[in-house]
Amino acid sequence: MPVAPAPAVTKEELRAEADRILDKINSHGFAALTADEKRVLHEARNLLSRK
Repeated sequence: MPVAPAPAVTKEELRAEADRILDKINSHGFAALTADEKRVLHEARNLLSRK
């Protein structure tokens, strides 16, 4: 089954979501992340490292 493309988000929205996920890691550990949250972190790392 094909995967729908992710909706476009601004850098600020992506940064806010990454911050929320990082807070979750601090509270519950990396193992508590969903596959989608891991994908968001990967996207944020790629986008935000391209200054």
